[in-house]
Amino acid sequence: MVQEERPLITSTAVRELITIYSCGGSFLGSAVNEFLDRTAYFHDVMEMLAVLEQTFDLLSFPQSTSSYRSFGPRRRRGKTSFRKAGVRSMEKIPTELEKGSEKASFLVHVQFRQHSTWQGNITWLDKGVTQQFRSALEMLRLMNEALGSDGQGVSFEDGKPFLE
Repeated sequence: MVQEERPLITSTAVRELITIYSCGGSFLGSAVNEFLDRTAYFHDVMEMLAVLEQTFDLLSFPQSTSSYRSFGPRRRRGKTSFRKAGVRSMEKIPTELEKGSEKASFLVHVQFRQHSTWQGNITWLDKGVTQQFRSALEMLRLMNEALGSDGQGVSFEDGKPFLE
């Protein structure tokens, strides 16, 4: 019996090139995974996180130390296809994403999925700066900071600043 040769999946397989084209209230951009030779486009932060999570699930790397809870019926664990998961893997670039209109580019390298979140490092390619992150929220805060919207300009409806 001939065994099918499977490619060796290493930590470099889960490096994603994230390009943000617009950040007016929500991230609009693309995620490129060279190992899978695939580009996925997202229209908000939740979609971006779903794209990354589904890439990790598809590759089974890094291994998740816990399974997510859901309001729906339990599903069997196994490999998830991107179509079933609702990720838009498009050949045609959406019209909002014009070449040269990038706000920032990041190389995200998730090394662990522990405590129901991610740990790894993120490189802001425009400045060549790398930072470690201990959670997906911390990664998003680093991206926000790089894009110049770190919460300093946020205010409530009454006009008072969010941070004083």
